[in-house]
Amino acid sequence: MTAKGNLGDRRVGARTGRGFTLNELLVVIAIVALLLGLLLPGLGAALAAAREVVCASTLRGLAQGQQFYMADWRDFYAGPNTSGALYQAIGEQGEVMADRLLFETTSSTPTTVFDWISPTIGESYHLAANRARRTGQIFNQLGCAGARRYNNTVFEWHRTEDGEQFKDLVERQGVRQISYLSPDAFHLKPNETIADRQRYVAPGIRPVKLKWDRFLAPFRTPDTFNPRLDLVGTQVANKIMIADGTRYYEEGELDFDPSPNPVFFSSFLSASPIFDRDTSYGRRHHGSPENLLLSYRHPRKRINAAYFDGHVGGMSQVESWSDPTPWAPTRTIFRHQSATPEAQAAYEDGYRIP
Repeated sequence: MTAKGNLGDRRVGARTGRGFTLNELLVVIAIVALLLGLLLPGLGAALAAAREVVCASTLRGLAQGQQFYMADWRDFYAGPNTSGALYQAIGEQGEVMADRLLFETTSSTPTTVFDWISPTIGESYHLAANRARRTGQIFNQLGCAGARRYNNTVFEWHRTEDGEQFKDLVERQGVRQISYLSPDAFHLKPNETIADRQRYVAPGIRPVKLKWDRFLAPFRTPDTFNPRLDLVGTQVANKIMIADGTRYYEEGELDFDPSPNPVFFSSFLSASPIFDRDTSYGRRHHGSPENLLLSYRHPRKRINAAYFDGHVGGMSQVESWSDPTPWAPTRTIFRHQSATPEAQAAYEDGYRIP
């Protein structure tokens, strides 16, 4: 009797218990979806803000690298006309010095004549000796946390002997978009005549022209300007050394040119947001508006910028388009030609930047 009674109790219990009905399950799903809808925007905004903070920290480290470089090189900072100058030359026996950048070199050898990152932090960050691998490290490991687009091709004006290594890098590992750019006015000569007059000379090397700005950018730097800290400006805390930015080509392609001596800025310099047709910040560039989304990638369409005194600050689109002062050395002449409407409205043609 007892066993049967127990069995009966279990059967009764089985019959009285019930699962969720379909309506109840749908109600639960709807509540969960509503909660997620309320929480996700906040989580997304918090994640974007965190990426901006991490990006600023990376920028600060790169700026400190330039400061250490300047301490070792009498206030000259790394760039095409300092650390990259030798590789623009032709040797006495006709050697193309840029070929010395190919394949295996050192962690601090520039990947291109424009590369200011390898000479400044390559050794301390233990970057690879191989040029292709070092390039991948620069854009993947030292890139901005908010730069999440990947290159789908290798853009080349000229084929290089180690070009297959770059193609293999893009196809197998992937190379993220360019993260950081240095304003060209702090690196290049104002025109070909000045560049020719101030040619680079080294033992056993023919004198060659230094890099000059081939774009119609709205700046003309002083004839005597050189990439040296004391010539940057009277207040270096107001001059931008490095800023967020992605060089964009067209039709969904990013401008990733591994040529050792590129025709233009390669992956390290930009003509600044004041140039209205700039590939990174310009609204009149044929890649707009996608180039703007990739460069102004932080909340409220902002960029981070590291200044020559080492501090890092944020800047909105409108701010970056309006004031030419941070983007060029003291005594540079600001011209309306190809400048943004905001800068033209705020400063007269021929304005001398303080």
